Parts: sequence; C-alpha cells; structure tokens
Amino acid sequence: MGRVLKGYWIFYEHPNYRGRQYFLEKGDYRKPVDWGAVCPTVQSFRRLTE
Repeated sequence: MGRVLKGYWIFYEHPNYRGRQYFLEKGDYRKPVDWGAVCPTVQSFRRLTE
C-alpha cells in the first residue's frame, strides 16, 4: 500500500524516467491498479513542482 500525503508525483516503469508514466496525487493507493498501472514495477519517480 502507498499513500501520497501532498503534492503530485510521476512514477515511471523504468530507470532514468523511461517507460510508462503514472500521475499520482494526494490519496491512498492500495494496489497498482488504483493508480492505473499495467505493470506494478516502479523504477524511478519524481515530484512535480510548480
């Protein structure tokens, strides 16, 4: 289970910000399907800044 407490994040399937991207915002994510994942693997991520 994962939880985003604040801000916006982009998860990537592969290292170096490659592969499918998943946008996450504040909320609970109990299963990868909750954030639209085709594959539950996340190998890089970054926080979006304004």
